[in-house]
Amino acid sequence: FDLRYRIAADYDWAVRVFLDDSLTRRFVPVIVSTMGRGGLSDRRYLASVRERWHIVARHYPATELLRYTLWTGFGDYLRYYAQQALARLGLLNRARDLKRRWGAR
Repeated sequence: FDLRYRIAADYDWAVRVFLDDSLTRRFVPVIVSTMGRGGLSDRRYLASVRERWHIVARHYPATELLRYTLWTGFGDYLRYYAQQALARLGLLNRARDLKRRWGAR
């Protein structure tokens, strides 16, 4: 792991592995790990997003960085601030329940 990244060192490692042409990659339909919520990347979410941006900037061309920036801006930041607003209003759990019901259709 590259310890310059205090939160996203695992993300950097995964990016480097997938970009390494000397390694063979293939899809295997088996769950090999699961992650729980509540870790450092959840508690310091925006810092985690910034670290991932730096990792993408380091390993990918500018076109991919632009695509990632747009995705992050609309996906990560918008979702984060919407969740914060819902939490302040006491509606976050209700919104999550609705999302689960909507996805079950």
